[in-house]
Amino acid sequence: MSDLYMYLNGSLPVMVDYDYDHSEDTVNVNSVYIDDTDIVDMLKHEVIDSIVAYIFDSFDKELQEPERE
Repeated sequence: MSDLYMYLNGSLPVMVDYDYDHSEDTVNVNSVYIDDTDIVDMLKHEVIDSIVAYIFDSFDKELQEPERE
């Protein structure tokens, strides 16, 4: 399990608990917390998809190396 702090819709801070399956290159969002409340069951499928996309984008940013001059 991994955690990622992010903002939904640019303003709502949440902590996302997710699993990443390396073999299938998939992300499963387990929970989305506001403070101590899990709101994952209240979120629309489109919001979950945007969270998954954000997680994959964060992987890409971690892998990017700064350009060397």
